Amino acid sequence: GEGRGREELRRLIGQAGLEQGALLRHPAYSQLKSALQGEAHALGYLDGSFSRSRLEVYPEQQAADVTLIFDTGPLFYFGDITIEQAILSQEFVDRFVETSAGEIFSPRKLIDLQLALSDSDYFGSAEVYIQREAAVGNQVPVRVTTDPSLPRRYEASLGFGTDTGLRGGLGVLWRRVNRHGHQFRTDIRLSQIQQTLVANYKIPVGAVRSEFLDVKSDLDRRDINDIDSNRYALGAGLNQNRWHGRRRLSLQLQHENWAVGDEPREDLTLLIPGVEYDRIRGDDLLFTRHGYSFNAALYGAAEGVLSDATFLQGYVAARLVRSLGARSRLLLR
Repeated sequence: GEGRGREELRRLIGQAGLEQGALLRHPAYSQLKSALQGEAHALGYLDGSFSRSRLEVYPEQQAADVTLIFDTGPLFYFGDITIEQAILSQEFVDRFVETSAGEIFSPRKLIDLQLALSDSDYFGSAEVYIQREAAVGNQVPVRVTTDPSLPRRYEASLGFGTDTGLRGGLGVLWRRVNRHGHQFRTDIRLSQIQQTLVANYKIPVGAVRSEFLDVKSDLDRRDINDIDSNRYALGAGLNQNRWHGRRRLSLQLQHENWAVGDEPREDLTLLIPGVEYDRIRGDDLLFTRHGYSFNAALYGAAEGVLSDATFLQGYVAARLVRSLGARSRLLLR
């Protein structure tokens, strides 16, 4: 077939353990068949199949012959990808699709699309249907059906801590403020020493799977030992995919007043611009044997620019993981 020269498929044959003189292991034979079909499908050869697969065993000679003829068939491409839903603007939902008609067909991209829709908070589930029978030439259309999630999610908590006393909280997430995917969340947290109210409005921008603008305000009051403080803050942040990682640009205006014991109250106003960057790579993000992570941030304020003080704050953190054999890892930070 068209994929007979693909290195990915040739490599599977070489790694199967079926070379002449090797022990006959039936699982290796079955695994090679499954791997060839799965890899061909992943590469876009949707019609890949075995025209012949035969394992002939000769007990008297303690030998066996393996005959496998796999025909990849033609390479297929994406046709139209249609997402069926009725709760959001279709133009907004279509921005979840990061591929277009004419690209090589990739099941992995469809899995990523399905996960992105399910994880977005807009939909409770998403199902993908590859419409092979409706292909036009080598272009295969795809239909995605969705079930909407509930429009709001509520959270409540109640507890007790030796440092906080009685404490509780209530939070509400409005998953769909409008048909453009805007979201709003508010949380209130109360304890005997601290009271906090936070409101966050989120606006998807750019690549709507992961890029967004958030506008956040919070009120925080603390009465810990002999320190009594109040803080009010209003800010915004732009979260984007940049340089193979995540970048956040932020600007926050905050005012705080406090008193220590019987000392007179003091106050401070700061306008704080900031930038953050995060990047993570690994062979397995749950149990990494080879990978790294990097995080850096820089914040500051200048006296006279809506600020009562000047400061600069920055930090850098990095971690490196390297495998040292099958049972050991080297962790650097």
